[in-house]
Parts: sequence; C-alpha cells; structure tokens
Amino acid sequence: MTAAVLAKVIAWPFILIKGKQAHLSRGVIFDAQTAVPAEVEIMAPRDLPVLRADLPGFEVSIPYDSIDPEVRLASLPLLFTGLEPDTGEAHVTAVNGQEIRRIEITIADGLGEVDFQELAEHFRLGMNRFTVTAEGQSVDVLLEFEF
Repeated sequence: MTAAVLAKVIAWPFILIKGKQAHLSRGVIFDAQTAVPAEVEIMAPRDLPVLRADLPGFEVSIPYDSIDPEVRLASLPLLFTGLEPDTGEAHVTAVNGQEIRRIEITIADGLGEVDFQELAEHFRLGMNRFTVTAEGQSVDVLLEFEF
C-alpha cells in the first residue's frame, strides 16, 4: 500500500509532460495496427504529376508460394510480367529509396532470382521496398523482412 501511494506521488508530474509531434518523412514505410477499424484521410497536393510507365503492365512480384519457410533463403524468386520475351537481365538499383550497388537478376521465361543475402544487407526490420530496373524502366517491390 505504501509503495502504491509513493509511486503516485512521484509519478503524477509526468502525466503533465507534453510529447513532441510525430513527423514522418516522405517515403517512410511502417507497420501499424488499430484496435478498431479506422479511416485515415490523406491530403495530397493536386499538382502531383501523373506517373506513367513506358512498358504497359511491367510488374515484378514475389511468388511467395514457391518459397519454403523451413529452408534458409539463398535467393529470392521474382516473377516478371510485361517485359519483352528476350529480356535476360534486370537489376536491383535501390532499397528503401537509397541507391545501392546494382545487384544482378537473371531472368528466364519471366522468372528471376536475386541473391537474397546481398539484398538483405540493405534491409531494416519490417516492410522494405526495393527497386528493380529492367529495360530502362523501374518498379518497386514491397517485402516484409524479419531478422
């Protein structure tokens, strides 16, 4: 009982301390959860340029069903769509918005593989975004990474 009263006497001033406002820089990706469904309205400037890709349908995705969770991942499989059939290579050129030394991806029949260990050196815990460039076009791929 005495400890509880003492804790209240010592701790009450801390409830009056105001915290700082949160600020997230552009491009920051993070995980969030709410206890109940919530709507978030994001206001964006109306003068943003329209984004377009010269390769219609160019996408890169991760075929998660082909990854065995019991085996240490040596290379990350990637599925390419919208590329010319003779495209044989692509590169990872950035991770989380930061340019990196290019990591080569060999493509065969729309499937590619990137050295996962080399790629993961640039990751941080949680969601990561890496940029894949092929035929002069770039696309971002999201991947959740756990150490």
